[in-house]
Amino acid sequence: VVADKFAADANTQVVDADAIPDGWMGLDNGPKSTEQQKEALSECKTVVMNGPMGVFEMEAFAKGTVGIFEILVDVTKAGGVT
Repeated sequence: VVADKFAADANTQVVDADAIPDGWMGLDNGPKSTEQQKEALSECKTVVMNGPMGVFEMEAFAKGTVGIFEILVDVTKAGGVT
């Protein structure tokens, strides 16, 4: 998820990591990344999270972090340590 400025009211769009437009900044991971992370973490037995995925203090950039939280809940329910 990219934005044209670091602000809650920024214009946003979802792009691939290698397609960030000039002058824009990546402020959260998008749905494709979250799905890849779900695949990668689904069989883990221990996961240590070291901070948010995006600027979670701003609602527009919180979905990636919330997505990881939801993945970690599933890992924990499956017997993993998070």
